[in-house]
Amino acid sequence: MCFNNCRNYLSLATIPACIKQEIRKAKRSKNNLKIQVWQFKYKGDTVYFISASAADKMSVLLDCHCNIICRPDGGLTGKGDGHCKDFFLFRSDEKLIWQSD
Repeated sequence: MCFNNCRNYLSLATIPACIKQEIRKAKRSKNNLKIQVWQFKYKGDTVYFISASAADKMSVLLDCHCNIICRPDGGLTGKGDGHCKDFFLFRSDEKLIWQSD
């Protein structure tokens, strides 16, 4: 995860470049995907949650370097990949960064 080398980003202008790239990809998509990008604190680190574009897809939780931490929800079971089952219990400081139209 990010540990001490990441800032607590406060605006779209200052979020990590890799998260901006994810937003640019979503904007360019021709599929009219309904996506949201959220910033949270989780286990003391700043993380980014990108919602799933469809019910059978999995959301993704990224650290500030865009390394995948886990896929907390979605998929066929709706429970993601099971690698961070406590994310929805222990996330805090939520901030919506971006959402598609």
